[in-house]
Amino acid sequence: VATCNLVHPTGGHGRKGMEKGGLCEVKAHAWDDTVLQEMYRNGELCDVSLHGRGSEFACRAHRVCLAGASPVLRRMIAWEMERGDRAGGGCGDHTVMLVLPEVGAELLQIFVEFIYTGTVALDAATGGKLETITELGRLANFFDVAALRAVVEAEAAAVLDTRTCAELLGMSIECSLGLLQDRCAHFALDHFSSVSLTPGFLLLGEDVVASLLGDDRLTCSGEEEVYNAVVRWVTAGWDGPRHWDEADGCGKRLRSSLDHHGDWEEGLLGSGGRERGRALFGHVRFALLGEEYLSRRVRSDAMEHGWADVASAVDWALTLTPLERRAAAPARSGSGLSLEDLRSLALKSELRGHAGAVEALACWCPPGCMEGRHGSHLLVSGSRDGSIRLWDAETSSLRGALELPRQMALGSVYSLLVVGDKLFSGSQNKSGGPLHAWCLATLCHEGAMEGHTDAVMSLQQCGETFFSGSWDRSIREWSTAGRSCLRVYSEGVAAPVLNMMVCGRSVVFSGTSGCAQVWRLDEGAEPAFLEEETHSSVLCIAACSGPTG
Repeated sequence: VATCNLVHPTGGHGRKGMEKGGLCEVKAHAWDDTVLQEMYRNGELCDVSLHGRGSEFACRAHRVCLAGASPVLRRMIAWEMERGDRAGGGCGDHTVMLVLPEVGAELLQIFVEFIYTGTVALDAATGGKLETITELGRLANFFDVAALRAVVEAEAAAVLDTRTCAELLGMSIECSLGLLQDRCAHFALDHFSSVSLTPGFLLLGEDVVASLLGDDRLTCSGEEEVYNAVVRWVTAGWDGPRHWDEADGCGKRLRSSLDHHGDWEEGLLGSGGRERGRALFGHVRFALLGEEYLSRRVRSDAMEHGWADVASAVDWALTLTPLERRAAAPARSGSGLSLEDLRSLALKSELRGHAGAVEALACWCPPGCMEGRHGSHLLVSGSRDGSIRLWDAETSSLRGALELPRQMALGSVYSLLVVGDKLFSGSQNKSGGPLHAWCLATLCHEGAMEGHTDAVMSLQQCGETFFSGSWDRSIREWSTAGRSCLRVYSEGVAAPVLNMMVCGRSVVFSGTSGCAQVWRLDEGAEPAFLEEETHSSVLCIAACSGPTG
C-alpha cells in the first residue's frame, strides 16, 4: 500500500481533511497480485530456492511472499540470512537456499503455488486427491499457514464418505484441524458400521478408537458390530496381511506403515507383551450382546487369544436377567438430530392434564416394548401441582397417575429418575417426605425414603446406586434395590443443591451460591469449587464427550 500527499486544487475548502496545510492522504495498492504471480512464474527477482525430496530441481520464490504467508518460513529465512552474514557470504544480497527433505518436491510446488495464487490443484481421482489433501494438511500444520488449513478442511469435507472418514479423522487430529475433526467424528459415529470396516480405521490411534466406542451417540445395528470392530483393530497384525495386498490405496498405505516396523507383532504389543488395544474391550457393552453370541463367538475368541478379561466379562453378562441387562448398559442412541432435522420438526400434540408448571420428565420402556411385542414407551411427568402422570408416547393419551396414600402430599415435584421398572421422585417436603419410590408396572407407591429434610431438587443414577441433591444442602447416595441410604455428603456443600450430574466417579453439583462444585467419590474429601463463578443460581449442568476425549 502506497501513501501519498496531494494538494487539493480548491485550497482545502469542502474537505474535512484539508485543514493541515491543504493536504490529504490517499491510500492505493501499488501493485496487483497478478504481477507477483507473473514474476514468480518467470523467475524474476526470486531470492529464495526451496529443495524438496525426490527432485534435483529447486522451486524458486520471493522471500517476502514466503515470510508473509508462514511464520515458520519467516524464521527459517531470517536464520539462513543471519548465518550467511556471519560467515561473510553476504547472504542478505544473494539467494537463500532452504533444504526441506521431509517435503516431497511435487507437494512443495503445490504449496508455493498456493502462496501466490490462493488455489490448490488436486487430482480428480478420490484416492490421489485424498492423499494430496492429507499431505497438504500436514504441511499447513508444519508451516503454520492458517489459509491453507481452511482450504484443506473445505477440500476434505468434499471427499468425506465412509471410505475416507477414518483416514481424514486421523489426519485432522494430527494436523490440529478442529472443524474437520468434529465433522469426521460426527460422521464416524453416524456411520460406524461402514467406517469400522475400512483399512483406515485400523490406522486410528487407540485413544481415538476408545473415544468413538465410549460415545453414547455411536450408531450401529447392534453391539455385535462394536465387538467385531474391536477384535479387528486388536488382531489387525495377524488377520490383515492376507488381505491388504488386494486393498485400495489406503490399505496399501496401511501395510506399508506396518511393514516399516519390520515385524507384524511390533507395534501390536504393549509393555509386557500385552496386545495393543486390549483396553478397548472395556468400551464394549457386553450386557447388550445376545446370549448365544456371547457363548459361542465371544467366548471362543477369548479362549483362542487368551483374553481372560473378556472371558470374565462374558461370564458376568450371562448371569444378568433381561431387566438387569437394560440397567447395566445404556443402549447406543446415535448422534442426535441434525440442524436441518431440528428446523423441520413440527408440534405433534400437547399433553394436557397438569394444573401447574411441569418441572421433571422421564421415560419408561415397559418389558416387551423393546422387542416390539406390545405397548409403547411411557412418558412420566412431574408438576408443581403435586402430581405425577404417565402418558403414552405414541398416542399422547393419559395412561394413569401416581398417588400417595391418604393424608400424605407430594408437594411440587422437581425431579424424576427411572431405574428398571422403579421410579424415584423428588419433591417438596410435605407430609409424605421429599423422596419417594414407586413401581411403574403396578403404579403403586412403595414407600418414602427418609433422610432429606427439605425439597429434593435433583436425582442422578450411578450404576446400582443413585444420588439425590436437596435444598437441605446435602447429597445422599442410595441403593436402588434396597432403597437404603448408603452415604451422606454435607460437609463443604456451599448452598442448596439445585442440579447435579454424575461423571465417572465424581459428582458435579450446583445451587444458589452461583458456583459449581465437584466431589471425587473415591477420595472422600470435601468438594472442590470449579474456577468459574457467577452471581446467580446455576440451574443446569451438562456433560459432553467426543471421539478425542
